[in-house]
Amino acid sequence: MARERRGAVLELLRRPGNARCADCGAPDSCASSGSGPSMSGRSSCTLRSRSPTRQEIVDWFNALRAARFHYLQVAFPGASDADLVPKLSRNYLKEGYMEKTGPKQTEGFRKRWFTMDDRRLMYFKDPLDAFARGEVFIGSKESGYKVLDGLPPSTQGYHWPHGITIVTPDRKFLFTCETESDQREWVAAFQKVVDRPMLPQEYAVEAHFKHKP
Repeated sequence: MARERRGAVLELLRRPGNARCADCGAPDSCASSGSGPSMSGRSSCTLRSRSPTRQEIVDWFNALRAARFHYLQVAFPGASDADLVPKLSRNYLKEGYMEKTGPKQTEGFRKRWFTMDDRRLMYFKDPLDAFARGEVFIGSKESGYKVLDGLPPSTQGYHWPHGITIVTPDRKFLFTCETESDQREWVAAFQKVVDRPMLPQEYAVEAHFKHKP
C-alpha cells in the first residue's frame, strides 16, 4: 500500500510545473535543493505573497482528483473507470459527530467524527485527522443489514440520548447522537444506503471487511 501511494505521488510530481518550487522556482523544493533555513533562522528563499494563476488552480484541482481516483481504485478494486469517475466530485452522504462503543458493547461510548462515503462509514478522533480509526461497511437489506432507532435496552455508558443501531450479518454497531435532528439525519442516510441493492464490486468490498484482522 505504501509503495502504491508513493508511486501515485511521484506520478503527480511528474506533471508539468510540479518539478520546481512554487515560491522560488528552484528544482524540486528549497529544502531538498539545499537552500533551507539560513543561520539567521530565515529561509534563503524569499517567499512572495501572490494569488495563484488560473493554470495553477487547474493543476492543483487535477492533482487532487488524481489522488482521489487512486483512493477509489484501492477502495473498489473490482470497479471499472466508468464506475469510479462519477464518485470523484461527490461529497460525503453525511458527516458529523456521534458517539460509539466497541465490539463487546461493554466499553464506554466515545465521541468520534464520522464520514459516510457511500457504503463505508469511517470514524476519526478529530475531523482533521488524516487516517480513520476504523470503518464500518453498510450493505443492503437483502444481505441482512438494517438500521434501527434507539439502542438495546441493556446498553450503558452513553452520554448522548438519541441512539442508532446498525445490524449487520456479523454484529450490531451502536451509536448515539447529541440531538434528535442529528439522529434523524443519520438514520435517513443509513437507510438510503441499506435500501439500495449492492453492486457486484461492493460484494468484494464487503468480503474485504469481513476478512480484516
